[in-house]
Order: sequence, then structure tokens, then C-alpha cells
Amino acid sequence: MTDWRAVMRDGDDAPMVPERAQEIRRAVIAAAQQPASTAVAWPWSLAVAAVALIVLVGGAGDMARRAALEGDAPAAGLSGERRQVQFATPGGTRIIWELNPEFTLMETLP
Repeated sequence: MTDWRAVMRDGDDAPMVPERAQEIRRAVIAAAQQPASTAVAWPWSLAVAAVALIVLVGGAGDMARRAALEGDAPAAGLSGERRQVQFATPGGTRIIWELNPEFTLMETLP
């Protein structure tokens, strides 16, 4: 197997024509003067955050509506029923949240 560095060193011994060197130089300078095109990822993050917020607000509204219909607002989300919120991206990534009504922030780990 040949080392790639040896291939690069031994590859082309012919001197470069000055016109070709100038052509390459002009191309590099022109490319360096162009504004860099950067892909902005934050609009996708903002869209995912907005969808998550809409889903959570919609879920809270649904729970409040059900509680109002049942007439027992304090016990609306405490039935022990777990819910899932699922979101799929165009690339195939799936995000699944499991909402646990028995979760409290005051609990400590053993």
C-alpha cells in the first residue's frame, strides 16, 4: 500500500505555468471576497420550540376544559392517567414526551 504523502510528493514534477498560477490566484481571491453562506439552524430550533409550546398549552387547555366539564377542577390532572405527546421531524427523528401527573418538583432522590 502506497503512502498518500509519497504519492503527493512524487505526483507531478512539471513546473506550473505562470498563467495557470495567476488563474488559480484570481479564483481564490474572488472566492475569499464572496460573503460566506452559512446555514442558519436557529429557525428550526425556534419552530420546534414553538410547536412544543403550542402542544403544551393545548394540553393544558384540554385538561382545564375537561375539568370544567367534569366539575372537578383541582382533581382534573390527578387521575393517574399518563399521557404522551409525540412529535416527528421531517428527517425522521421522533420526540416522545410522557406526561406524568404524579410528578412533583419537591421530591428528592433516594
